[in-house]
Amino acid sequence: MSRVMVEGFDSLFALGLRDILTDDDVEFCGSGRDGVVARLRRTVPDVVLLNSALPTTPEVVAQLVHHHPGITVITCSSDEHVMRVYPAHHSGESFHRPLEATEIGRQVHGASAGRTPND
Repeated sequence: MSRVMVEGFDSLFALGLRDILTDDDVEFCGSGRDGVVARLRRTVPDVVLLNSALPTTPEVVAQLVHHHPGITVITCSSDEHVMRVYPAHHSGESFHRPLEATEIGRQVHGASAGRTPND
């Protein structure tokens, strides 16, 4: 089971992400428009999905990668056709993947299994 936190998206986009991942073995452990770092004190997900369109996203990614290296961070936006994946335990390295429903599921499940599916 993958534990996923969704952060910074408007309700419609967040609902779409949840809908995409509903058929998969996913537990949603939090969502909101701000405060992901504070929520990580209470629960630690396998994956954090962040809105890349927010101006604070680079700072939040840097904090997550530094203070929570075991979490995979995925940033995406409805304005872009790619997502950026920061795999767990890779010191801030990232790669781009197409922003597609099947690819989001693949990255979420790869993260919880300890893989970095960037092929």
